[in-house]
Amino acid sequence: MRWLRERRPFLPLLALGLLAGCGGNGGESDVPAETGHGAAAGAAGAADAQAAAEAGTYLNVVVPSVVKAGDEASLRLRVITQAGLPDYDFEGAFRVDVRGPVELPENMTFEPAQEGFFEAEGIRFPTPGVQFLRAVVPGDTVQALANSVNVATDPEYHIYWGDLNGHSDLSSGGRAPGVYFWYAKSVALLDFVALTDNDAWEERTLDDETFREILQVAAEEFEEEGRFVAVPAFEWTSSTYGNRLVYFSEMPSALPTVAAGVDTPQKLRDRLPAGSVVAIPHPSGSEGDHPVDP
Repeated sequence: MRWLRERRPFLPLLALGLLAGCGGNGGESDVPAETGHGAAAGAAGAADAQAAAEAGTYLNVVVPSVVKAGDEASLRLRVITQAGLPDYDFEGAFRVDVRGPVELPENMTFEPAQEGFFEAEGIRFPTPGVQFLRAVVPGDTVQALANSVNVATDPEYHIYWGDLNGHSDLSSGGRAPGVYFWYAKSVALLDFVALTDNDAWEERTLDDETFREILQVAAEEFEEEGRFVAVPAFEWTSSTYGNRLVYFSEMPSALPTVAAGVDTPQKLRDRLPAGSVVAIPHPSGSEGDHPVDP
């Protein structure tokens, strides 16, 4: 898919989240109507864009939050429907508007990646400071401001985005574990995710075999070195002490569940591999769980 390059100033918007966009008529756009390079999309691209906008299509645009000045970076983009699902019917082109010193390769194209999202590489940020990019469907009907990019001379840390608390249909969620990992990587465009199913939920229990199968699916189908990590995790579920989110530093020899006799917080901590993390997700309690005493 062709990336139509455009360099125009625009006012920065607050965009701390991963998902930003506007459906309908484009809403808050301060980018002028299509002229110049964007016209190369032609009438067909504009018609496709208008149809997508009327259907409530959004763009999810992600760039690295911290980049070393002069290094190459990539931009990932997913077209999604108003319901938050991939828009596989979308056809057309994208334009990028930049604010600040950003170098885009000539004849830049988006390469289709896993499950239909697009990725473009070779973007350079030569000058330290905060930079902004906006992706626009020609016709200015659908657009999104990417997260801001902090360009540093010698950054000590990078920033990665993820979700550390989610459930599948193995406990209180509504979809299979594979759908959870796929959505996190290919739609939300996260860097890491943890599936924290309850070890016991109503009539369902999470055993060692199921837990290992989940992580095997994540490792074989979704994990990608330097791109996406699935953190081994689960939610220790106790009606007496309150629940705990557990993030493993390595695969445990056995899942430390209440059903396996690990029925107190101290026993839980004693059974975890060194470097694992325990968090309290529901300190106030709920209808089915007692509150936690800090």
